[in-house]
Formats: sequence, structure tokens, C-alpha cells
Amino acid sequence: MTAQVTATVHDESSLDLVELRWRQPGGRLHQVPMRFDASSNRWEAEIGPVSGLGDIHWWVVAQDRWGWERSSPIQVLPVDEMCLI
Repeated sequence: MTAQVTATVHDESSLDLVELRWRQPGGRLHQVPMRFDASSNRWEAEIGPVSGLGDIHWWVVAQDRWGWERSSPIQVLPVDEMCLI
């Protein structure tokens, strides 16, 4: 299973990094660079593939050219048996 994540990120200076971070229960931290889609003016990335059950915690991190970093609130994506069929 995979899940598409989109985010709107604004900064007065240029952005050096926009990345999706996510973790499965008991799993390692995944860090995926997000791609900018000019047609929707949003950043995009995918969570997954996911093979286990449980809640996936994910958030978006943006860093500007000065090194200042901000994170979105942590979101929860529940994964149950029906998601893996």
C-alpha cells in the first residue's frame, strides 16, 4: 500500500528542502524528498510501500536557505487489513 501526501509550503526566502517523514509502528524513520507540482502549487510525495498493520505517523519538514526548519503537526494514517488487500 502507498498513500499520496500533498502539502502547501510558503516561505519568504527560498526553500532548500521540503521532505516527507514517516514511521511505521516499530519501524525506522523514512525521509523522502517532496516534489513541487507547479500546476497545483503543492509539494507531493508518497508514504510506502507499507507492509504492516498499525498507525503510520507522518509529517512534513521544510527548511529555508538560512537553515531554519519548521515541521507540520504530526498526522496519523491508520493501516488495517483492508488497506493491504
